[in-house]
Amino acid sequence: MESLITYQDGKFGHLHKTLGLVSLVHFALQFGNFFKFGAMYFDNRTWMFLVFHLLLSWSSIIFHLPAIRSVHAPMIWPEFRAHSILFATRSIAAMALTLNEVSSPWTRFANVLMTMALADLATMYYKVTVTTMRDMPFPDWVTQTTRDRINLYYSVSQVLATGILLFTPSMERALFILFPIQIAAFLMTLVRKQIISPLSWHVLYAGALGLNYLHSLLALDNLPVGFYLACLLFCVMRFRYRWNKYVLWTLIGLAQGMVQNEFVQSMVKQSAGWTFTLSSYANAPTAPVCLTCS
Repeated sequence: MESLITYQDGKFGHLHKTLGLVSLVHFALQFGNFFKFGAMYFDNRTWMFLVFHLLLSWSSIIFHLPAIRSVHAPMIWPEFRAHSILFATRSIAAMALTLNEVSSPWTRFANVLMTMALADLATMYYKVTVTTMRDMPFPDWVTQTTRDRINLYYSVSQVLATGILLFTPSMERALFILFPIQIAAFLMTLVRKQIISPLSWHVLYAGALGLNYLHSLLALDNLPVGFYLACLLFCVMRFRYRWNKYVLWTLIGLAQGMVQNEFVQSMVKQSAGWTFTLSSYANAPTAPVCLTCS
């Protein structure tokens, strides 16, 4: 593992490597808590670990990267690093909103949309014309059909991750979403150092994404029905009909915000109450009329 020790990180006291080790231990402990006890454990020390995760992503800027993306293997390039930093920050910001008790449909919507815009600005800055994940290199023997299916899995997983951060304040789900983002960059470093193969990168990254599906099956809290409908709508309209992602997420975010708005909910409850009252009045038995009474 000596090949993982770099001169650039050494100039900063091996800060990045230390943060990476602490973050991996934190992931392991929290995932262990979930799979053993059914829930993660968050307390007043959680802020410290969030800072470690945040610094891990942002400290990656100390490393010099090739300007041109490798076409032979998954390796870090400048645009990917920018996206990794931004989307990791998105998950950490989502957890911070919950810790501060200010997580609402509107703050989560702002977090999601702002990250999306900054990621696109990074792509424009680096003048990249290919996509980050769908154009990830595969071994030559992998067929195009298999590549398309794997890329669809990656794309759908990204949509679900965005939907989760939009629809729920769950810190557990945000941490599970953070894991594949940060582990992907580490795995790319292992590919560059020839510690793992390009195929191993895809297998391990797909497995990291798969933990989110496993969590959803085992989690005690259920995602709202609106989440599944919104993600299905997005996938159909985006992947099949090529609708603009900003239009779709804005419509979904506004709809979700309105549905969870306290004023709207109170009006719905009042409306339901009025409907019940009127229905009860209309169905109430009418007193018989006495024709002989005077």
